[in-house]
Amino acid sequence: MTTPLTKEQAIAIETTGNCLVVAGAGAGKTRVLVERCLSLVRHQGVSLQNVLIVTFTEAAAGEIRARLRNALESAVAEDPSNWHLAEELAMLDVACIGTLHAFCLRLVREHFYELGLDPEFAVLAEDHTRFLAKQSIEAVLKRHYGAEDEIMHLIHRALAAEGETTDRRVQELVISVHRYAQTLPSPNAWFADQIRRLAGPDCSLWDAWLIQALLEWQGEWQSSPLGQVLERSGLLSLLTGLRPTPSNHFETKVTLSAILGKRETLPREQVKVLEHFFDDVEFFHSVLPSETANPLQEDFDRSRPFVMCWLQLAQEFETEFTASKRSAGGVDFPDLEQLALRLLWDTEAKKPTHIAEVWRKRLAHILVDEYQDINAAQDRIVGALAREGADSNRFLVGDVKQSIYGFRLAEPAIFQSYEALWKKAPGATSLYLQNNFRSHEGILHFVNALFSEIMQPAVGGIEYGNESLLKFGAPDTRSHLRASGDSSPVVHLQIVASAKASVSEEDSLAAMSNTAREARLLAIKLDAFRKEGKTIWEDGRPRPVDWKDMVVFLRSPRSKVETFLREFDRVGVPASARQTGFFEAMEVQDVLNVLRIIDNPEQDIPLLAVLASPFAALTPDELAVIRAESRKVPFWTAFTAYCRAHPETVLGKKTLRFEVRFNS
Repeated sequence: MTTPLTKEQAIAIETTGNCLVVAGAGAGKTRVLVERCLSLVRHQGVSLQNVLIVTFTEAAAGEIRARLRNALESAVAEDPSNWHLAEELAMLDVACIGTLHAFCLRLVREHFYELGLDPEFAVLAEDHTRFLAKQSIEAVLKRHYGAEDEIMHLIHRALAAEGETTDRRVQELVISVHRYAQTLPSPNAWFADQIRRLAGPDCSLWDAWLIQALLEWQGEWQSSPLGQVLERSGLLSLLTGLRPTPSNHFETKVTLSAILGKRETLPREQVKVLEHFFDDVEFFHSVLPSETANPLQEDFDRSRPFVMCWLQLAQEFETEFTASKRSAGGVDFPDLEQLALRLLWDTEAKKPTHIAEVWRKRLAHILVDEYQDINAAQDRIVGALAREGADSNRFLVGDVKQSIYGFRLAEPAIFQSYEALWKKAPGATSLYLQNNFRSHEGILHFVNALFSEIMQPAVGGIEYGNESLLKFGAPDTRSHLRASGDSSPVVHLQIVASAKASVSEEDSLAAMSNTAREARLLAIKLDAFRKEGKTIWEDGRPRPVDWKDMVVFLRSPRSKVETFLREFDRVGVPASARQTGFFEAMEVQDVLNVLRIIDNPEQDIPLLAVLASPFAALTPDELAVIRAESRKVPFWTAFTAYCRAHPETVLGKKTLRFEVRFNS
């Protein structure tokens, strides 16, 4: 049974003009997006051919298309004579519903000739583009090494200063600069602006950054929980009186000196509590100009050649990398965004192009999901397609608290700026969906209590205020999930110590790595839930929990998933996980390490990895025993010596058996 729409959901579906919907977890945002689209079709006569629906993944696009199909099929069955609905159902498969990259691909294919692309171009696989990027940066650096020019000397100076013996970090830095530039509306303009700022000897850019850092630091400490300690110690008035400006460095330094002077008179307990505060004051005091020295100017003069070097290398890499991709007959995802922008936005005139105007006339409504994970280039694309003024037509859905794609250079601040602007702008609306229809009420109480404390503007730039609190939705139809009457805990906190300790569940846990120990304990806990017949609710009915009801989230699965799968298997908990690349699988790494020690057995790390793998299954304690007998030789020498010296011990038999099998 479908729950009735809440007041906020109904407003989001019917509102006109630009609308931003802040939808908390489980608030039914997909339902709202679909219902809004259906309302446009059924009640306003809008065609889906004039609607653009952008989702973050193809799976989400498929879900929205399926929901629209089911709703339209039901509507046509109820009113067979309605030709408009029948036509929309028939044309649903060609409606613009998909990821932003899918739309960009369509646009680029339609205008390939204007972009100078091969009409048969393909979107290159990520592994392929990574390989081409590696080739391109090596080619760029090789040219400079061959020329023995200024850039080569700067690279060598940077490597020497860091104690590096290879240019791997230089390659990574240049590629990261390139990646960031590709998320901007105009990478070329950004590069030109950065080079212009660094062209002269003036360190005003460093000055501006210092002032910004000082102001942010001042605000953080004024709103810090330690603000009361600052006030009692008389430091808060000094901090509040700080007025950092480029022309006021002397007064700022005097104030910081006064703060440092207070450290000598305060009780030791207060100084210890404010240790980080005083460390920050010392740093800012050390970089501010004085009558005899200007550390900012010195740092600028020292850093400028290197920054200019990285910028130039990033531009050269972009040229080389683009040529490599075109030679391979393809583009990557950032290319799609930048090529689409070339078609939609006139950078010099700072306005939409003719192609964008054509799309503006076609698209009566633009609906975008997960907008908190947008970047500046993507936002410019949406803006170029959207209408303005009285015909504003953007419907943006998201929740900045759920932004998890910072590693892809998403800019949650873009979403926050729309939220603030559309609260006040005429013809625009910011709405909040707080009712959660997914979780137990006890879970919501826990989440609200935890994040209202740790999510602060001064810490992460996000406030978990009244508009963010999650409310228990549809209490009448979900009374079995209410917190009242159920005293069992809804959240279990298991702290796994990293140091070796006796663990009651299993003594061998003490010898495991931290990841293996964590995986084993979690597997034991989940196994206990199932054996105890822990009750969960499905479709309003209780039933015992099953394996399919359990999921494990890891912050970084790449380096842990194999360990978790292995430990779950040992406990008897069935588990599946999306595997990383073929060569990163644990079994493949074991074989590769065997090949490495066949090539050169005096490599301690590959050898230890093989001995700890299922090939030999030696424990960390057993490996330590071998090393203890021969401390100053390669482990292979210590290993073979131990095999021959202790053939009758359990460990000796294990190691000797492995050595014989390995040598054969």
